[in-house]
Amino acid sequence: MSLLIKNANVIDANGNFQGDILIIDGIINQIGKEINKEGIEVIDAKGYTVMPSFIDTHAHFREPGLMHKEDIESGSKAAAKGGYTGVCLMGNTNPICSTKEVVEYVRNRAKEVGLIDVHQCVSITENFCGKSIEHLEAFNDDKELVAITDDGVGVMDSSVMMKAMEEEFPDCVEFTHPQGGLFTWVILPEGINAGEMAKKCLEKDVAYVPGESFYPNGGVYNTCRLNYSNMPEDKIVEGIKRMAEVIKEELAEHAK
Repeated sequence: MSLLIKNANVIDANGNFQGDILIIDGIINQIGKEINKEGIEVIDAKGYTVMPSFIDTHAHFREPGLMHKEDIESGSKAAAKGGYTGVCLMGNTNPICSTKEVVEYVRNRAKEVGLIDVHQCVSITENFCGKSIEHLEAFNDDKELVAITDDGVGVMDSSVMMKAMEEEFPDCVEFTHPQGGLFTWVILPEGINAGEMAKKCLEKDVAYVPGESFYPNGGVYNTCRLNYSNMPEDKIVEGIKRMAEVIKEELAEHAK
């Protein structure tokens, strides 16, 4: 397919302008102003906007098992109609997407429909149990898998986080009770900058949001927000232990 789109409001990463788009053999060949090409179809797009398609990183097509709500065909049609050419599907289907069989089923159905790119996410924990992640070994060589998530479930027992912090954090570190079962605020001793300490925590594969970054108008420099949703209990405990090690190192450094 070759096509010349004229006079469109073109929007891309570089901004927006009134211009033309030349498509040769189904591939964008040129974007600019006053493009002319003989012998191909021309569309006057004055008053219309042309832009890259959207990608939905959190979608539910409900297949397999819950097709009375949605299915891959109806979801793909709705996505394409709205300008979305790629979606990431959550794993809370029936059965839950914890096996290669379910993933391959979704991929094959998406290819049959053939409208958009469909990426099926796999559950972090097996069948959303909140603990075991051994099933993920089956996906070690899966180059098509783009994400894993226990969407809609998360860690349901906030006492896991509380107990870990009580046992591992020094007494001078304060923290709030986990709110909503999802996050807690940690107040570090005066003099310790949570933003600076975050770099050291990242080296131990532990991440949090410093208070100064969380609030638009700036927060307190020695606070940070820990989120532990969608994590198995053993990973929560291990993360707290690693963070505690960094806090103790910071305390020792400030005591010199």
